[in-house]
Amino acid sequence: MFTRERKRIKLGENKSKGQKVLAKLRYIKIERQKKCFI
Repeated sequence: MFTRERKRIKLGENKSKGQKVLAKLRYIKIERQKKCFI
C-alpha cells in the first residue's frame, strides 16, 4: 500500500514537471517565431 502511494505521488510530480518543460519549449518556440517575423 505504502509503496503504491509513493509511486502515485512520483508519477504526479513527473507529470507536472513534464508539463512545465513542454510549456517552456512552447514559449521558446513562440519567441523564436516572433524574432523571425521582426
